Amino acid sequence: VNKKDSPLEKLNEFIKFHFSFLEKNKQMTSVIFAEEIFTQSNILKEKLLKILKHRKMLIVDIIESAKSDNKIKEVDSTELSKIIIGTIRMSVLEWKLGNFSYSLIESGNKIIKNLEKLIFN
Repeated sequence: VNKKDSPLEKLNEFIKFHFSFLEKNKQMTSVIFAEEIFTQSNILKEKLLKILKHRKMLIVDIIESAKSDNKIKEVDSTELSKIIIGTIRMSVLEWKLGNFSYSLIESGNKIIKNLEKLIFN
């Protein structure tokens, strides 16, 4: 995420990165939905938790920046980050279960537009 971008641009970049990466690397969707594997090893579990915390903090920081600039409605940043990550996850799961039959990137663009309408002033 580019530090010079606006909060909306940063959020767009975050979401687009994930969808673009997964569309190019479909096999990674199996890893994303294999949480049970990570609970069997403390090392893997800790690595996964570290990645999740990092991604959540990226979104929380974007939301906090938007709030301080009065660009976003007053919301709980941590809870909104969970909503955004959950939306990404649900979209990827639907895409995977649909046999990758449509563009995840195009789906992500629709999500971004709707998030913008919902949370940005």
